[in-house]
Amino acid sequence: MEKLKKFHFSYFKRLVLSGLSFVLLLSLGLTFLYKSLEIEEAQMIKYNETGSIDYKVYLKPNQFYETDYLGKGMYYIASLIRNIYVDLDYKFVIGVPTDMTFDYDIVGKLVISDDSGKNKLFEKEYTLKTKVIETLKNKSIYHIKDNLTIDYDYYNNLANSFKSTYGVVGESKLQIYIRVNKNVTNEEQNVNVKGQKQMTVEIPLTQKTLDVKINDKGINSSDEIVKDSHVSVGNVVYGVLFIISFILFVASVLWFLELLFMIKPKRNKYDKFVKKIITEYDRLIVETETKPRLENKEIIKIRKFEELLDARDNLKRPIMYHTVTKHQKCYFYIEKDNTIYLLIIKAVDLEG
Repeated sequence: MEKLKKFHFSYFKRLVLSGLSFVLLLSLGLTFLYKSLEIEEAQMIKYNETGSIDYKVYLKPNQFYETDYLGKGMYYIASLIRNIYVDLDYKFVIGVPTDMTFDYDIVGKLVISDDSGKNKLFEKEYTLKTKVIETLKNKSIYHIKDNLTIDYDYYNNLANSFKSTYGVVGESKLQIYIRVNKNVTNEEQNVNVKGQKQMTVEIPLTQKTLDVKINDKGINSSDEIVKDSHVSVGNVVYGVLFIISFILFVASVLWFLELLFMIKPKRNKYDKFVKKIITEYDRLIVETETKPRLENKEIIKIRKFEELLDARDNLKRPIMYHTVTKHQKCYFYIEKDNTIYLLIIKAVDLEG
């Protein structure tokens, strides 16, 4: 009995130790995991781009105008125009440093059409500025400031020559297209902005007076990029400690479950045999807490349960069941008058 108590006490200590160990390792593992991770919350990355065109009309020598040029927003006498000076100003700004590739070019298109302006008679494109490509690394701002000089007489003379040669009357103009292409990327920040923006200027030709038209209001747009939350391993040491603690945690859980499994009583051959009898003949068997009194009784020992069933059919009496020692010994019996028909089942007999 003393040995059994010591065993139970030792078993209890191991069970408590295993439970405390896996709780401790779980806490350490979660701490190491938290310290090893870098959690970047979702954020909005804004960007905007602006662009504008300005121009000056430079004049030929004359006795009326005291300045060399006239600003935009006026009417101009065609015969006094020497050239037109166009300024380009474009800016792209984004909230995080990125890799940027920008290119821009300027083309002019000479268009001659009928009086309605809907039906084109002649169209030709000219390269006014060859493509400029610029690449920037880890920048958040890109800025273009450029200019272009338009030889007004050259394109005006071309349009006049075409009309006089073929005797046509209609509209003629020089359309100037300023095109800016962007490719802005930052994989870590989930930034990928691509596209083209365009600004146009229209200069009438073959007219005595004219106004230079900027056909759009320039560029003024903004947008934002939704950057999702991101989790990454920031501290490798804590990451390794988490893996080690997790492995030890799994081992401690397995140890704890093994100890718990030891508590569960194992069903031996005796238990299985008795349970089978009770399950199959439940309606014929009455379980009793009272041990039968065998003194001064005639005991008829039965070798098999089937023989006890035959006796039950003959005697018309119930079969009684009593557990003498749990998992070790029990009685199945029929009692009538002073006689007991007794079947004794022992674990030691079944294990042999």
